[in-house]
This record gives sequence, C-alpha cells and structure tokens, in this order.
Amino acid sequence: MIDLGEAEPIDQMIATFRSVITKIPEDRSRRGLGALASESSCEPSASDGVALRKALFDPLLNTIGNRKRLLIAPDGDLIRLPFEVLPTDHGRRLIDHYQISYLSTGRDVLRFGIASSGQSTEPLIAADPDFDLSNGHQAQAASETAGIARGGRVSRETHVSDLKHFGQLPGTRVEGERIASMLGVEPLLGKDVLEARLKACCSPHILHLATHGFFLADQSRDQSKEMRGLGAFGRQAGSDRMSGPGMENPLLRSGLILAGFKTWLKGGNLPEEAEDGLLTAEDVSGLDLLATELVVLSACETGLGEARMGEGVFGLRRAFVLAGAKTLVMSLWKVPDLATAILMEHFYDNLLNRRLARNESLRESQFYMQRITVGQIRERWLSDEMIDRLSVGNSGTKRELRELAQQPNSYRPFIDPYYWGAFICQGDPGPLPSRTLEEP
Repeated sequence: MIDLGEAEPIDQMIATFRSVITKIPEDRSRRGLGALASESSCEPSASDGVALRKALFDPLLNTIGNRKRLLIAPDGDLIRLPFEVLPTDHGRRLIDHYQISYLSTGRDVLRFGIASSGQSTEPLIAADPDFDLSNGHQAQAASETAGIARGGRVSRETHVSDLKHFGQLPGTRVEGERIASMLGVEPLLGKDVLEARLKACCSPHILHLATHGFFLADQSRDQSKEMRGLGAFGRQAGSDRMSGPGMENPLLRSGLILAGFKTWLKGGNLPEEAEDGLLTAEDVSGLDLLATELVVLSACETGLGEARMGEGVFGLRRAFVLAGAKTLVMSLWKVPDLATAILMEHFYDNLLNRRLARNESLRESQFYMQRITVGQIRERWLSDEMIDRLSVGNSGTKRELRELAQQPNSYRPFIDPYYWGAFICQGDPGPLPSRTLEEP
C-alpha cells in the first residue's frame, strides 16, 4: 500500500495532460485522418506529463524494482489515463520501458488462461455502419409513434447535438474488410451492421467493432424539458430510456452507433433488426460473450465511462467484462480514421501471424506507428484509388491525404502519441488460444 496523496491534485494533472495530448497535432481536423503531424509535436505535453508521472508513477518505482510487466487496475480519473504515454526524463515514454495492460479489478488475474466451458463461434467483424437507412422522403413522413414501437429513446438537447453531428468512417470499411480477410470470415458492413444481429451473436471468438463510440456526460435534470419529451431523440413523453432518472445509469449513456441511427433520429422507418441504431453498454452487458477471447472496439472513447470509487468503470469497459469477454482493446480518446486502420491491421498481423500475446501485439503496433514512414504506407494506403475510398467525396479529406502522399518517403506522420497512445489492452494479456490461430 503506497499513499500517493490527495486525489484532487492528481485528477487535475490528468485533466491537463489529457487536454494537451489529445489535441490534434498542428490543429489539423480529425477528419484529416492524421495528415501532416509534426515529428516534434509531442513536446508540448512533456512538462505536464513529467509532473504527472512524478506524482503518480515515481513513488512506485522502489516497489516495482526491475519488473517490466505491469498490470494496472485504475480507479477514479485514472481510468482516463493510458500510463504508456507518460514521458520520462530522457525524452522517452513509459511504453519504452514497460509492458502495461489493465484490469477492471485485481482479481481479474484469476481468470487468466482459464478455458471457457462453452464453445466459441467464428469471429464477427462489423464496420462502417450505414447510419442513414432511409429512402428519401420516407424518413420525414414516418409517424412519431414509430420510435415507441421500436423501443425509442429520448435524450436531452445537448446530448442530441453530441450524437447527431457525425459522418461515415470510410476507413473502417477498409479496416473491416482487411481484418475479416485475415480471419477468413465475411464482415458485416454498411446496412448490415444492425443492432439485432449484434445482440444475437453467440460468443464469437473475436468480436471487432469499427464505428463511432460515445459517452454522454450526465447533466442536472430539467423536469420541464423531460415532460416535453425533447423531440430530437423521439418526441414521445415517457419513452425516456436515455433521459430522466435513467440517464443516471452510465450503462445507458455509453455505447456504439450502428446502422440506421440517423434514420431513427429523424423519425424514419427502419427494418426491425435495426431497432434504434444504438448499442448501449446496457445492451452489451446482456450479450453472450462467455467464450469470447477478444473484443476490439475500434471506435472513439470506448474505454471511458463513469468512474465510481472502488467499482471500476461503468460504461462499455465494464459492460464487455460483464458479458464475459476475456480481453478488450479500446481507445481513451478520438483517433483519426487512417491511423486507426493502419494500427489495427498491424495489431492483427502481430496477433495472428506473428502469434504475439494480446498486450504485446498492441504494444508493438504502437511502436510501429511511431516509426512508420510515408514511404512504407504510400503504395498500400496512399494510392489514388485508396485516397478515393478513404475520402468518399469529402474534398477536405482528399486534399489532406494527397498532401500526405506528397511528403518525403522518410516522413513519419504518426509519431505523436495522439495517433497511437489512446489504445489500451484490458484483461487477459496472453496469446490467443491456438483454435483462433489455426482455424481462422
């Protein structure tokens, strides 16, 4: 037991450090997919990070000794911090010195290496949901009661604005196709990424979900607005699965956005399997993942949730553990599309072909992102055809990708921890069982 002092000063340092390290390098748009990051752009976070490391990690060094394998069960605001990105005094980061993975609680180690009693099914890859399944005017003409029939949810106005301004993630389709090919399965893409289909999955050996994630902060309640129903998420008073008292449940305030969500948001007609296009953490906690070895959430902020002292994280992070998943790979902030796709492809190559352990597969992929050059990705990721796929008519994205393609072969676009540091591995860090490796 090592007393680190009062939590509040450390929490403030975490908030400051996150505000710097999650800032887009050179103020590029997230839609820019990581183009033109500065090779020295990690420097502004160094002083804040060193101070945090000295307060949080250095007091542990005498106890850690020469050990290089660390399992961390964070609580409170520590859940928002990937320890790997903390800088050292010599211009490096903790990831260079330690293998770090995470637990929801220390007793999780008792599950490591224990074979599941059930049988897993083939891997399930879902990517690039078609958020708008409407066919033109049909969405506008739909009745307001359709949302109730589908189990509609209501949210407060600020929550609505948080979720309705998002676009397609074309990089996730490329990512999903390539990972599915490596695993020998057909991915769910576009209009097929339906809520009911994911809920019906039965312990896929690997579950990979590439879409938008969300965590909605709780707010003080406005009874008058709740009575009016706040029409943007469905205008029905009483269908408040995500508002009012229910909003205090963080399992309802975090989740993944699936096919048809924008159509549902506009009150349009949807296939029954689409439901409302929101897979909340509450939904996830009811999935059958008891024989699932690995869940990868290739989405923004999937590792966040509401911290309750002594209880870990309530949100997607906790929900997948409750559902039975042995290992989670997830992110703690929004990561650009292209950078995520490249990191994920390399992660699976490490996992399936090099047969590295789960945590080491991620760590080596993060090293790879730091050293990769434009010359190494030009043919595979920056060809004219691929730029067209990744931009899908977005002129700003296409321009930035072309600018990236024009950089010298030696240019390293993803060296900043903004592009690789968000991803963490929680749960069993060991290799995947041979069944997945031998029978993809």
